[in-house]
Amino acid sequence: MDKEILKRSLLKFAAVLLIIYVGIKFYDKPTANKAISTPFPIVVNKEPVSAPNRFPKKVIFSKHARCRMDCRKIDSVEVDEILRAGKINFKKSDTTTTEICKKRYAIEGITHDNQQVRIIIAPCKEKLTVITVIDLDTDWECSCK
Repeated sequence: MDKEILKRSLLKFAAVLLIIYVGIKFYDKPTANKAISTPFPIVVNKEPVSAPNRFPKKVIFSKHARCRMDCRKIDSVEVDEILRAGKINFKKSDTTTTEICKKRYAIEGITHDNQQVRIIIAPCKEKLTVITVIDLDTDWECSCK
C-alpha cells in the first residue's frame, strides 16, 4: 500500500512539473528587460504600425488630385471610400523618410461603381493631403500639369 501511495504522489508531482514547464515555455510574456526583435514589422489590423491615420480631422485635395479626379471621373466620395476601406500598397508607398509629413502612402481599392482606384496620400498630424488619384483599369487622357 505504501508503494501505491508513493507512485501516485510521484505521478502527481511529475504532472505539476509538466504543467509548470509548459506554462513557462509557451505562455512566457516578454518583460521590459527582454529585447524583442522581429524580422518583419509589427502588424496591427493587418497593416504595419507606421500606417497613416485614416480618419483625419481635415482632408485636403491638391490641385493635381482635383484635376486627375475630374479626368478620371472619380469623386470625393469614392476617394473617401478608398481612404477608409482600401489596402495600403507598401510597394508603391514611400515610407522610408524619417522627416515628419514627408511619407507617402498608396491606398488601393474598388469604389461603389467598380473602379479600381489608387490614391496617393501624405498624412501630416491632424490633416491628410490627397496628392493624386489613379484609375488602375482605364488609361484616361488627361492634361494636368
